[in-house]
Amino acid sequence: MRDRRSIFSAQTAGGSVRAFTLVEMIVVIVILGVLAGVTTVRMSNTLPRRGGVAVSRVQSVLDSLAHRHVSSQSPAALVYDASLSELWLERFDFADDLGSVPGTLPPRGAWRRDLLCPVIHFERDVFLRAAYVNGQQERGSFRVEIAPDAIRPGIEIEIQYGDVVEVVSLLPSEMRSMTLSDESRMLRLSPEDLHATGSGDEKW
Repeated sequence: MRDRRSIFSAQTAGGSVRAFTLVEMIVVIVILGVLAGVTTVRMSNTLPRRGGVAVSRVQSVLDSLAHRHVSSQSPAALVYDASLSELWLERFDFADDLGSVPGTLPPRGAWRRDLLCPVIHFERDVFLRAAYVNGQQERGSFRVEIAPDAIRPGIEIEIQYGDVVEVVSLLPSEMRSMTLSDESRMLRLSPEDLHATGSGDEKW
């Protein structure tokens, strides 16, 4: 059986045993510590970048929803599955009604994911914190269906990463969404019931 010391030492030509010195061990530990520190800093700096990417993707989804509502004759839907932490768009594909009675209700067809708008998958440290439809908070999973001839509701989605909260807001009359930071929360764009807050009789 080999001597355990042979793992950490080597026999020199003169017969003496050569082992790691204390200085060499300290140098190795310092180098490993520096590498670990650099890696930790790099990993922590990715959070703002990943948060910004998530906010941009949510903006893209809401912008696509606004364009679908204006340019398409098919209903559209914004869907969030809390169990999967995924947000996506769906469109209603009408079935071929050839030979059917015109004006038959309800229309035949099926909801399908919009392949032109990628699914957004949120992470544990970059997540959808809350969503509001016409000022009403949606809890957990939600689905917002919009008919082509209906008024589009105001939609706000809060994205949180670290201590930062950003609000992506799409007004009913706008074609592009806006981003508000947590500091500008007083500028929320969702409708507010003035009578509920007791300010319905105040002058504007």
